[in-house]
Amino acid sequence: MRRFLNLTIMKAKMRTWINLLLGAVLGFLGFGCRENIVAMYGTPSGEITIKGKVVNEAQEPLPHMQVVRRGGWIDDIGTRYWESYSDTIYTDDEGQYFKHIDGNFPLENQRLIVNDPSGTYRSDSIDTTVSYSGGNGWYKGKAELNVDFVLKKK
Repeated sequence: MRRFLNLTIMKAKMRTWINLLLGAVLGFLGFGCRENIVAMYGTPSGEITIKGKVVNEAQEPLPHMQVVRRGGWIDDIGTRYWESYSDTIYTDDEGQYFKHIDGNFPLENQRLIVNDPSGTYRSDSIDTTVSYSGGNGWYKGKAELNVDFVLKKK
């Protein structure tokens, strides 16, 4: 019985040391339990806020318009690439849209495409570049993109 208790105590101590060691290694690699911690190595990160207003030629707000955002980059020889996924935002009753993106790989090139799901207005788009500021190390900082659109009837 005594041998069984000693063995149980040894296993418990071993598990404690393994958990501490595993936690230290994972912590060193940037994994943790707290939110909004930016690792200063490994993957660049940044925040971007995209907002604006969509109106018609009479400056009336257009609700329920679809605004599609895609981030992109330009390689060393000048070829432009766009993300394989996009964020879709819809305008509110005042024609305004807003999206805050907090994540990895902050992309300077942004493409916004506005579509009218009802088909009354022509689509419009813009390719633009944003500048991140306030960053340190791998954290590029924050950027804001404010684009208003005036849609014309088909």
